[in-house]
Amino acid sequence: MDVLLQVLGNITTLQIDGHKFRVLPADAFSSGLLPSRLERLHLTNGLLDDLPADAFQVLRKLKILDLHGNQLKELRRNQFKGLRDTEVLDLSHNNLTKVDSSHLADLNKMSWCNLSHNAIGELTR
Repeated sequence: MDVLLQVLGNITTLQIDGHKFRVLPADAFSSGLLPSRLERLHLTNGLLDDLPADAFQVLRKLKILDLHGNQLKELRRNQFKGLRDTEVLDLSHNNLTKVDSSHLADLNKMSWCNLSHNAIGELTR
């Protein structure tokens, strides 16, 4: 995946629907021009069940992060660290059981967040 993303360095939108990734490599987006240009990332309707805490940290220009339709069960502390310009977060149709403020701490500009169709039993401030 790393080599593919290097080739796609000039794009501003990346949509991967129906993927087979179970784990997103921590350095998946760290090379080439992609981190400095990507504004919309859609990794949807796949098998993703693990996100390293710093997987998206280098995507400083990201405005939309769509992870709906995966198998995510939990978020980590500072899961979206560095995403201060992200306005839209879609985590719907996953298996999340808990969302707490430490998961979303850096999302200062978030104006829309979709957590529907999860197994959330606990929301903390």
